[in-house]
Amino acid sequence: MSLSPGYASLLAGLVAFVVCAIMSPVIIRFATRRGVVDKPSEHKQHKKPVPTLGGTAVFSGVIASVFVCFPFLPEDLTSNEIYIVMGISLGASLSFIIGLFDDLFGLKWSRKLIFQVLVAAGGILFGIKIGFLSGLSTDYIYLPSAATVIFTIAWVVALMNAINLIDGMDGLATGIAAIAAGAFLILALVQGQIVAALLSASVLGASVGFIYFNFHPAKIFLGDAGSLLLGYLLASISIVGPFKTTTALTIALPILILALPLFDTSFAILRRTLAGRKIHEPDTDHVHHRLAKKGLGHRGTVLVLYGVAFVLAIVAVIIGMR
Repeated sequence: MSLSPGYASLLAGLVAFVVCAIMSPVIIRFATRRGVVDKPSEHKQHKKPVPTLGGTAVFSGVIASVFVCFPFLPEDLTSNEIYIVMGISLGASLSFIIGLFDDLFGLKWSRKLIFQVLVAAGGILFGIKIGFLSGLSTDYIYLPSAATVIFTIAWVVALMNAINLIDGMDGLATGIAAIAAGAFLILALVQGQIVAALLSASVLGASVGFIYFNFHPAKIFLGDAGSLLLGYLLASISIVGPFKTTTALTIALPILILALPLFDTSFAILRRTLAGRKIHEPDTDHVHHRLAKKGLGHRGTVLVLYGVAFVLAIVAVIIGMR
């Protein structure tokens, strides 16, 4: 029995939500007992140790959702669509493992970057690639193989690190990911892109299921396992989703939806470069830090940034549906 894109997406979101909501308190207890916590420091907002294995709950929700819902997808899925689901599931698993290893043992930034590049490159073999671009007209610019590889790897790695870097306040990265996934879901359903809709709903459901435990004061953090996972999934969905069939502004729409984390990351790189510092060194000058220093407080800052991300997502959806 197959389900329509709408019902399949609803099922995917519900499964991801329930699994993540159930797993989160279990992981909180486990991480606390094992001492897998993020300790306070000058670059961090929290004042006491907080469990850091939240990415495990998000990963469980997303993967469970995909496995439960995949049998209900239409039987006429092309082999390319099946490979894409397999490729994204594999890439998500590897992204989670890389982040989990970093959470548990620590990874040098250079090695983590190399692993991210390999994950992005591996996805190309499954059809997760930027093969063409389009601008304001209906004409497509097809990219040569080398450009496809470069554009794809750059986009995936950029999003993985953007979500990772914006994860500096309780609930911020999770909420931004949920808003972006919601926008992708709407556009995917309008375009009849069932695979993209399924994956978007999975990310949305897992993020919403996790945010109760992650919002200030957080009971658990995403950790690199969660932020790299969400970044990879959002990047992949934006590549294989509705923007492949939208004939106008295909470059601008995913950038608009994810503008907040992308801007924060670009500004951080520029700021650290001009200051003569290493770009991977942490600081307290991100957008969310600056807003908090203006007196908005922790929750106020996060809610304001949710609002900005929501407005950008709504604008992108309106443009994409025209």
